[in-house]
Amino acid sequence: MDFRSLNKYNVLANAVSGNFLPIMGEKTKFHFPSTFWGTFVWIVELTYITSWIIGNARYNPPAVAFQEASASWILAVELIILTIHLNVHRGDLRDLIRRLNDILVESDDFKQCLSENVNPNVTYLKMYTVMAFGSTVLWAVTPIFQVFSRDQFTYGDWTMTAYVPGEPFGPTTFACGVLFQVFGGCYLVLKKLSIDIYISYFVTLLTTQYKYVRGQMAKALHTEIETERDEQSVIDALKKCVKHHCAVIQIARDFMKIVAVNVGLTYIGSILRFCFVSFAVVAFRGYYVYQFVFFLYGMGVFVQVFILCLAAQQLLDASTTVTEDAFHENWHKSNKTVKKVFYTIELSSHIQCKLTAYRTVDLIIPTLAVIMNKAYSVFLLLQEMD
Repeated sequence: MDFRSLNKYNVLANAVSGNFLPIMGEKTKFHFPSTFWGTFVWIVELTYITSWIIGNARYNPPAVAFQEASASWILAVELIILTIHLNVHRGDLRDLIRRLNDILVESDDFKQCLSENVNPNVTYLKMYTVMAFGSTVLWAVTPIFQVFSRDQFTYGDWTMTAYVPGEPFGPTTFACGVLFQVFGGCYLVLKKLSIDIYISYFVTLLTTQYKYVRGQMAKALHTEIETERDEQSVIDALKKCVKHHCAVIQIARDFMKIVAVNVGLTYIGSILRFCFVSFAVVAFRGYYVYQFVFFLYGMGVFVQVFILCLAAQQLLDASTTVTEDAFHENWHKSNKTVKKVFYTIELSSHIQCKLTAYRTVDLIIPTLAVIMNKAYSVFLLLQEMD
């Protein structure tokens, strides 16, 4: 049992997206297929991003460019910053995975905790995948039906205005451009999605560790103590829980330092994307296909933020309720040594573990309401400016 084997969806998304973030505790050498695929995907993405930035800058008025590409710009900026940040910390992530692997336990209790925490998150992430991909494909592929009625096309005929030398284009060039935009848009979403899956999976594993310690403490104190030998076995079990708990706390603290940038970008990026999606829905009034696409994309963004906030909320709750089950057991009937060990864990359970951006923004369920409220405020401001 290790970090890589516990969630196949994380491994698949990490490989297909070309991110290749660390999933093992040891440093591994990239083989040619991985290097080629990762390089190819990034060349396509950078070409895709560059082409629509130049296209919007040269051929679109600022208002039109704002409506078309604002959400994509934000997503691209988030992706580039997070990719650079996480790759700079590859060594730190490998170290965390190695330490996490050391405390993973082959037991039915742990597997049950893991299933209860990982499976729902995977379901939500698949929903987000379908919504994000569906909206991206619909948005980019809509113009392709024009090839049956026209012979020449310009930059503005693509859904996302893009610069390609040689205007006007024939039907074949235009169709290839549409397919390129579908591929580029889908992989822009997939690369960001892969990072979200990676972070949420790490958070879920930490939550599982806290819940496992909680269950083991209650289990150690469940049987009524009658002999000195029984008390010694309880002390040994509790000390094992203390050691495990301390290891989880340290891993969680180090992980929170790495993902602080992710939390801040998610908070700011989500506010801006919700705002611009709302603005686009209003701006494309009467174009029902485009309105539906932006609405679907907005729902995908909502699910994405909800997944991260839910995972972070579960981690926070698990980190502060480690002794909740054990408190109702027979610890108060035990000797002073057992009570002392229990008090130690009780005090350490007050150490909160939460996703925070340098203690300015916490990613928890109430934060989702704050994001929606601020996005609405910015949307109203833009409406007034318009």
